Order: sequence, then C-alpha cells, then structure tokens
Amino acid sequence: EQGVIDATYLKPDRHGLISADDVVKSIKDNTVLVSVIFVSNEIGSVLPIREIGKAIAELNTKQHYQIVFHTDAVQAFKHYNCHVAKLGVDLMTFSAHKINGPKGIGALYVKSGTKLENLIEGGSQEYGMRPGTQNTTGIIGFAEAVKLLGDFEAKQQSGEKIRELSNKLIKAVEKTKGFEINGPTGEWRAPDNVNFTINDMDQEMVIAKLDLAGFAVSTGSACVSGSTEPSHVILSLDKKYKDPSATVRVTLGKQNTEDEIDELIKELGGLKQ
Repeated sequence: EQGVIDATYLKPDRHGLISADDVVKSIKDNTVLVSVIFVSNEIGSVLPIREIGKAIAELNTKQHYQIVFHTDAVQAFKHYNCHVAKLGVDLMTFSAHKINGPKGIGALYVKSGTKLENLIEGGSQEYGMRPGTQNTTGIIGFAEAVKLLGDFEAKQQSGEKIRELSNKLIKAVEKTKGFEINGPTGEWRAPDNVNFTINDMDQEMVIAKLDLAGFAVSTGSACVSGSTEPSHVILSLDKKYKDPSATVRVTLGKQNTEDEIDELIKELGGLKQ
C-alpha cells in the first residue's frame, strides 16, 4: 500500500471462506509470500489451511517458485490440530491470551531453512531476530497454558462440548425475526464463535443492554474494540443490512453452561420488545 510491496487481497465468499483454488489463481510470478488466517477471529470461519499448503507446495515444485506460506493460528490453536508439517506451513503465529494464558506474549514457528530478516538491530535475543529483554514470566505463563490445554484429543473433546452450546445459540438466533447469522455453519465454523446481526437496532444500545444483563459480548474484533464503524470483515460478506443494524460477537469457552446460553437466548428475544 505504501509502494514497498505488491499485495493481492483475496475476497472471501458470503460465508467468509477462501478456497485453495482462490489462492492458486491469485499467485503471480513475483509472489513470495502467502498469508492466510486459520480461523477468523470475528466470524469463526475455518479456512482449508492443509489444502492451501499442499497447493503452494505443488506450485513451488512444478513452477520452481519459492513461495513462503504463513498462517495466523491465534484463534485455531485451542481447538484445531496445528501440526505444522501436516498443514504444510513455513510460518505460523500463536498468542497466549487466546488459550487462557497471559497477554503480551506470542510465538512464531519458523520452518528450518526459511529466510527471515530482522527489523530491529541490537542484541542477540531470539536468534538476533528481536533484540531486547525477553518476557520470561510471559513465556512461563504461555508454556503452562499450553500444558493445561492438553493434547489434540483433549482439545477435540473440549471443542465438542462448546459446539453443543454454540449450536443451540445459533439455532435460536436463526429462528428469531430480524436476526441473521454471519459466517458458515457446521465444521467450517469454529466451535466457540457465534456472530450475528440484528436489523433495525442500534449497535451501542444492544451491547449496553446485554452488558447490563451480565453478558460480555463484543461488536467485532477485540483489536478494534470500542469502534462503532462497520466491521470490514462483515462488509466483505456482501450482505445487505438495514441501517441501523447491530453486529454482535459471542465467544464461548469451556466454563460456559447451558443455563447461561438459555439466559442469553431469553435476553436476545426481548431486545426488540
């Protein structure tokens, strides 16, 4: 955007999904990096990272490209298998706060042989890539959060329980007049995400009412919390919403109960009364 690189942005379908074919068709002779989010932090779309990784590997072999494949797995790590070799990624990013760890600490997986250049000059910490005092307490907290998360089987079991709650909420939202689910359903949606739009209602008022009722929900990405502007993710879905309309994101965890979901459904049903 500043003339440093030639970037190509892919437009998702109406469910927020991008296919491996979409990625392949966008690749040019001068493409050096493909970066795709594993799970959307706003609408929960799960992208086919393994298929994309396989397609890029085939291009690198047949066309003699040297494309590096990166995925943002921040939202995926708590529920999905992030086996880097099976996914075919060269770079993968994680964050502790999405798995009940401390804020301010993350990790970058770098496949052996992947060439990176540091942006900051200085000390030798982190192989000279990011000089400065390391966040030791954050690293310890991150490691403990990973241990508590458990193996892939444990993550699957936790995800199944959470999906039962989110499916109940999604079905209730779909049956409510003036409400519309954003993003995919079924296996292509993360188990902990429910995102929906309420037509003919002010967004700030909806969030305030739910907050007073004891429900911590958001309007979109936590990265832009407090913003009243329409989410670029929601706008990219090409849906026609009325003005005003309120978009709400509900993120569930293993600590949530069915009784809480029932109370939220009841509260949502009374918003327009």
